[in-house]
Amino acid sequence: MAGREGLIDTAVKTSRSGYLQRCLIKGMEGLKVEYDTSNLMSELSQLNYGDARYDTIFEQKDTIMKRMKKALKHVKANDPNAPDPVLADFNPGKFGYATSEKFFETLTNYMKKNPDGLVKDKEHPDGIGPRKALEPVLVAKYLKSVVDPGEAVGIVAGQSVGEPSTQMTLNTFHLAGHSAKNVTLGIPRLREIVMTASNHISTPSMTLRVNPELSPEESQRFAKSISILSLAEVLDEATVEERIGRGVAYPQAKIYDVHIKLFPSKEYCETYAIDINDVLFTLQRRFTQKLQTLTRKALGKKKVEKTGKSGANTAAVPEIGKSIGTIEEARQDPERELGEDDDDEDGEDDATNDKQRANRAEAVSYAANDDEDDAVQAQNAEPEDVEDIEDEGIGGSPREPASDDEAEGDKNTTEERRNRKVTAASEELEAQVMKRCQDITRFRFDEENAEWCDITLEYDADVPKVLMLSIVEDALKSCLIQNIQGIGSCTFDGEHEVKDPITGKMVTVPVVHTEGVNLKAMQNYAAFINPNTISTNDIAAMLEHYGVEACRATIIQELHNVFHGHSIAVDHRHLNLIADYMTRGGGFSPFNRNGMKGSEEEDEDEDMEG
Repeated sequence: MAGREGLIDTAVKTSRSGYLQRCLIKGMEGLKVEYDTSNLMSELSQLNYGDARYDTIFEQKDTIMKRMKKALKHVKANDPNAPDPVLADFNPGKFGYATSEKFFETLTNYMKKNPDGLVKDKEHPDGIGPRKALEPVLVAKYLKSVVDPGEAVGIVAGQSVGEPSTQMTLNTFHLAGHSAKNVTLGIPRLREIVMTASNHISTPSMTLRVNPELSPEESQRFAKSISILSLAEVLDEATVEERIGRGVAYPQAKIYDVHIKLFPSKEYCETYAIDINDVLFTLQRRFTQKLQTLTRKALGKKKVEKTGKSGANTAAVPEIGKSIGTIEEARQDPERELGEDDDDEDGEDDATNDKQRANRAEAVSYAANDDEDDAVQAQNAEPEDVEDIEDEGIGGSPREPASDDEAEGDKNTTEERRNRKVTAASEELEAQVMKRCQDITRFRFDEENAEWCDITLEYDADVPKVLMLSIVEDALKSCLIQNIQGIGSCTFDGEHEVKDPITGKMVTVPVVHTEGVNLKAMQNYAAFINPNTISTNDIAAMLEHYGVEACRATIIQELHNVFHGHSIAVDHRHLNLIADYMTRGGGFSPFNRNGMKGSEEEDEDEDMEG
């Protein structure tokens, strides 16, 4: 199967990558390098101006050198209030020594160390020339390496990204080096970023850098404290017992006794970083209401179905002596009158739909009461007689068929649960639950250890039968003990490699990976994480909370991660150009008809203003 899926995936997504390249080239076909001045700097044909032998490109050498040395000091000190770089005021295609700080530092170190012996000095008398003569040559070489005016950089960037994307047709999802972190890569992720600029990506995630003073145990506990947790994850076993007898609100009632057994409180409190009161609050406030809502929904649905069936049966047999009104005959289809054969597809679809609806109904309930159920209810006409009908259960270890002694023991256990001692606090808690949920007639909770809970629901004996255990299971899964909106499970990674922005080297730091994104909520956890170093693959969320510059940096990083995951190297100049084009309007515009339409409208407005 893996080979077939790979072949199909390659065949399908190759066309998508071609269309992706076409959109990129079409969107950036008008981007080219413009002339900053009236002088043509594509070819450095004359270094000296006139016969005065005065190099105009080195006219601002002293000023640029002073600013460059000052800028390097701020860079090494990691000063956030550093002045603008030299390239902000001096065009690298016009002025010598107007280079990046990295190139200038590399050039200076090379001249001082002279590893190749090119600089002529006491140790290397056979060098090419002195430093004062060799340094301007290297600066002029950098000047000639600057892109030429008129270069179609937009088309080059589109081709440089589109061509390697054809090699990314096999992997759609990737674990990103961690067993619990699943992210979208390949063509689907590239389409999310470039073609759709989606606000709701398929696998949003965050990487939270933990503060260095926290221990691994504390970091692990923090990761669990912000993870989503439902009651089903702390459940050991759940059983449901159905019986008919005298009720509180009905003389003849159908009673469901729900017993929930949780894991030892010490175990789940340490594992999930929660408290006993959290579990009690969830059971009392959320689980009881959810259970009542789902039960009423199931009973109401079955009641309507039963009523509809009975109504259909009576309507099919008219009563004698009563008018049934005017009967209208259905109009015949002309095609059927011509004798054309109809396909059986509609009939098959109707049968399939009926079968699917029946299967969904059976997943949560049984059919209506049959003759045996009516006989059981008739035998229990006396209110004093109580008989157990069903005993269902989920969870726990598999059990062997119970013998007579074991069955007697189970009955005794049920009676013990019903006759447990009740404290004043338990009675008050039960009264609060019964006030909110009218269908619940009994609520008991282990206040000391928080390891079990008993709930009794009561309905009329004539209600249809439902699979109560399935309803309890759905309620347990939907009731959350703790949850931060938008965030799922979180995992701690103590050896995550990131690039140090100061040194440019890869370093290992402890982080927490999250499924889902909520940047605003993470600002409240400054005691555990550094909010200024949060990274996410949700570009729209980054734009909303941190602005367009952070959005641009995230686009570049995500595009790089897509290609890096497939061991494909793409020059950052192309990625920077794509990110700049997508954020040109202060937002996040895609390479599709909507993004191009907005670009055309902006051009028309500029032409009108001109």
